[in-house]
Amino acid sequence: FARWSQRPPTPDPPKVDLVLDGAGIRVSWASPEWSRSLRAWAICLQDVELGQWFAVDGATSCVQQVALGKDATVVPASEESLVLVRGLQRGRTYRVVAALLTPAGWSAFSGLSPRVEVSAVMYTKASEADLVEAAWNVRTDVKERKKKEEMKEREKKQRRGKGVTPKDSEGPPSPRIEPVRFLPPSQVQPGATAPVSLLDGRHSLPATPRQLC
Repeated sequence: FARWSQRPPTPDPPKVDLVLDGAGIRVSWASPEWSRSLRAWAICLQDVELGQWFAVDGATSCVQQVALGKDATVVPASEESLVLVRGLQRGRTYRVVAALLTPAGWSAFSGLSPRVEVSAVMYTKASEADLVEAAWNVRTDVKERKKKEEMKEREKKQRRGKGVTPKDSEGPPSPRIEPVRFLPPSQVQPGATAPVSLLDGRHSLPATPRQLC
C-alpha cells in the first residue's frame, strides 16, 4: 500500500575546502530561507575510491564509518560549517552530502559535493590533538566573524533611524530543541535516501529497544 508523505526540500550540495595544510576538511552549507523551522543537519562523507560511507558526529566533529546500528549526533541548526580532522584517512579522496531536519521530518540527502583529497603527509609538526584544537579554533573564528557582521548590520539599521534593536531583529525566541541522534543509511543515495531519527536511548541500536521516528 502507499501513503501520502511530504519531505522537506533537498538542500544544495555542501561546499568543501582543505584547511590546516591539507590535514582537515572544512564543510560549509547555506541555511534555506525558511530556516526558522530548521532543527538540525546530518552530514555524511563518501570515500570515493572505496565507495564507503561515513557519518559526522555533530557533538565531536568525528568522522565514523557507517555500520549497522551505529548512530551519530546531528549538527545543530545554528551551525553553518564544520572542520573535520578526526577519523579522516590520509591520502583519501572524499565527497560530502547533507540532509536537514524540520518538524516534517528529514529531507533526502543532497547531491554530492566536489571531491577533496586529504593530504597524504602524516602529522609532523603537530599531533592529532593539536590539529583538533586548531580545527575548533577555525570553526570558532568563523562563528565570531559572523556575529560581528550581524552586529554591524544591526548598528547600521539603527543609525538609519528604522528603530530596529538587536532584540527586535532576532524575532521571537526559538523553542529549545534537545540534541537528536540519527541513523545514517548504509548506502546513501543522493536525492533519495534520508537519515532516520532516533529517540533517546543507548548509542548502540541493538543494545536496547528504541523507537524509530
